[in-house]
Formats: sequence, C-alpha cells, structure tokens
Amino acid sequence: MIRIEIESTKLNQRSGVSKETQKPYSMQEQMALMFRQGERYPEKIKLTLDKDSSAYPVGHYMLSDESFELSRFAGIQIRPRLIPMASAVAEMEAFLLTLKQKASA
Repeated sequence: MIRIEIESTKLNQRSGVSKETQKPYSMQEQMALMFRQGERYPEKIKLTLDKDSSAYPVGHYMLSDESFELSRFAGIQIRPRLIPMASAVAEMEAFLLTLKQKASA
C-alpha cells in the first residue's frame, strides 16, 4: 500500500519550449511525501497536476484506481490521482463487503 502526504498547497510552475515539437508548454507540480509499506522513511515526490487544477489540500491520500492506465503497448503507466485517505478506506470497505457477499452467495 502506498500512502501520500501533502504538507503544503504551494504549486511550482514550469514552462518552456518542447525540444520535439517546438511548442511552448506549461505545467504545475506539487511536492508530496510517498510512504511505502515496510520502508522506514518517506520519499519526496513531485505530482504533476492537470492544467488549471487546484493544489491538493494538506492531508493524507492514497492512489485512486484512475492513477493506472494502459500504455500504447498494453503496459501499465501511472499518473497519480489522489483520493483522501478516509474516502479510500470507505471504498475499500465497500469493495471487501461486496466480495464477502459474493463469496457467501
């Protein structure tokens, strides 16, 4: 299980010109901490936000299922989408209840 912690709503703006397309680009990033199960210390990570998105509020999050996509060649690619920890726990409990009900039917 991966847990993400947001400590600040500060966004870092990056912009430039693409080397490939020669078109201007702009992106915003938010710093976060990633906690992995079994690891003693978190790692600092950058979350790239969608254009015109607001910063994630300070708090604890998990990766949403929407974070995982198929690449062009049927591999997995990850673009982190966060859901608040409380929502993630509620979704997991509902999912487990559904599995339990299916197993007992």
